[in-house]
Amino acid sequence: MQQTLIQKILAKQGVNSEYIDTQNLISKLSLLELLQKYERYMCLDSSHSTKYIKRIETSLQFIPEEYQKVALTLFANVFYVGESILSDALVYLFKEIVALHDDNENHVVNSMHIFEVDPSGLIESFFRVNKIVGRLDSETFSRCKSVGEFITNLHNYMSCAKLQNNAALISNIKGLLKKDIWILLTDFSFSGTSLKSEIDKLVKLRDICFTQSKRPKIIVCVQIISTKSLEEINNKFGDEIHLVYAQIYNDRLRIVPKQVWKNEGKQLPQSLLFEQSNKIYLEVVELCKWFGSEYIDRDPDHAITLKHGQRSTLAFGYKDCGFTIIPQRNAPSNSLPILWYTPSKKFQQENNKNYIPPFPRTTSRVNQSTSGDKTHLEEIEKNKKELRKSLTLLK
Repeated sequence: MQQTLIQKILAKQGVNSEYIDTQNLISKLSLLELLQKYERYMCLDSSHSTKYIKRIETSLQFIPEEYQKVALTLFANVFYVGESILSDALVYLFKEIVALHDDNENHVVNSMHIFEVDPSGLIESFFRVNKIVGRLDSETFSRCKSVGEFITNLHNYMSCAKLQNNAALISNIKGLLKKDIWILLTDFSFSGTSLKSEIDKLVKLRDICFTQSKRPKIIVCVQIISTKSLEEINNKFGDEIHLVYAQIYNDRLRIVPKQVWKNEGKQLPQSLLFEQSNKIYLEVVELCKWFGSEYIDRDPDHAITLKHGQRSTLAFGYKDCGFTIIPQRNAPSNSLPILWYTPSKKFQQENNKNYIPPFPRTTSRVNQSTSGDKTHLEEIEKNKKELRKSLTLLK
């Protein structure tokens, strides 16, 4: 059934069975269909088919005939990461943390506080899958879930004398100051931008709150990281932190033009995709360029991101990462937009055209407003000495 459907899609271009066999399209699509049968992509609504092959067929209707063959080949080479793998990653990360502390699990649990990058329930999942009890015990674990919340708490404590007697605020701050291990937890880090920013804030907060002789260890835990992100974080922070990750994906799962590799000081790698066919790789690059110029680069909802990007296109995703990776819970903006981009209503009205991707993405930010963390942190740093004296009394 699937083979017949694929052959129908390709028939217009006269693609024979040799191409289908050489690229293992049947087996790849069957695997993706099976994976999503048991671990359904979470961002689908009632307008999207749960069957992957049906979603592909829908997406191809918006793509010109000359690009359909390579688009189908790209869709067959998506690297899908199910939630079961991500759950196992949390178990692995906790075991690594414990191993860093003489395999003493009780010591780690009593000594740690977990921050989450962009809080979305990952902390709760971490506690649950690792069977760590007492998550809601405020005397054991502070309710402060993010680095930004910690900054806000410190800024409020410093700025308002009345709040210096607020029991709830003091309890939250004290809960962090008495911990020997600060854990920064995130699910994915592909470009490294968000994670670097959060690490930088946490390192500064540690320097504000503690002297050099006695300060908590910062352990950064990532479920999935790219070599691109890993290199940037290691170059920036070195021994300031300890970085632990469960899975690492290298440049062989990226699709970007030669100029991007050149800008990064790299050669075009041997791709893991398309049965290592350089010809098809370059055809996918051209497909993405077409998609960028026809869709996402013209969408007003992405104008600010485009303006602040490294180049004049978003065809290869945020920061030109160009990943073909799609986690079950949500497509990252660092992956190829042709896999996840849904045109805004304004774009559809202005251009009278639409596109339905195989993996629609749920956007976490709809505007570019800042959190205020940077300004608050700068104010805290200016009053570092006075604040540290005051915090010493709380420890």
